[in-house]
Amino acid sequence: MAATRYILYHHPYSICSIMVRYTYAVTGRPLDPSSAMELDEQSLDIMKGAQLEENFLVKVNPKGQVPALTSSSLDTPITDSLDITYYIAERYPTLMPSKHKQTIIDLLGELHDINYFSLSFGDKPDRAKGQANVIRGRMEDSNISPEYRKALEYKLGITNDMKVDGVQPDIIKLNEKRASAFSEKCENMLLPGQTWLFGTQLPTALDAHLVVFLARMKDLKRTNLVPGKLSEYLERATNDREWLKVMKGQTSTMVGG
Repeated sequence: MAATRYILYHHPYSICSIMVRYTYAVTGRPLDPSSAMELDEQSLDIMKGAQLEENFLVKVNPKGQVPALTSSSLDTPITDSLDITYYIAERYPTLMPSKHKQTIIDLLGELHDINYFSLSFGDKPDRAKGQANVIRGRMEDSNISPEYRKALEYKLGITNDMKVDGVQPDIIKLNEKRASAFSEKCENMLLPGQTWLFGTQLPTALDAHLVVFLARMKDLKRTNLVPGKLSEYLERATNDREWLKVMKGQTSTMVGG
């Protein structure tokens, strides 16, 4: 039986995109032949506003973000990185072993409660304002469809909430605190001799997302968020074939530390 085909819209420097791509890269055997997925990764040039184009914003992801997963087998696109991860994990059980499933879900939730934009661009508030202004500029076009205008208004609200507000000093401190607590919790889970958090042979979905998060923090020079054991954990993971295949030698961010 042929694997079901999917399109994953992503960007090489989008942290949530990398999380999904790396999760897919470390899948073990599918649950059964009908569960096998074939992923066609399509890079979206978000630097040039491809995520704001009408077709993508109206028909694929109203949040105007990547990653997004589409397929003829899906009723609607899956537009949240956690939801995409859970969808993949349903088909590849080594990503979420039943023994650890609830812990994985809980910790993935904690990880994704962190505003990555705050930690990545907190010292670059003009970037957030610039993104909001680009959306406003599109809304000034009197020739756009009512549906597209409504989609842009929704996208502007998300950008203001997550990015413009996300670089306020108090919000940055809040997310630094969340990230520190999360890193400490994960470090305490690592036991001597364990390659992965739960001592599994293959990485779980939590491992996949954690590795990407730690790589981003390291690239940003936020080394306090990548303490001793996690630094060694990250080093092992990022030297694996799967990581090298996904990243192709690039860092996890275009932003310097």
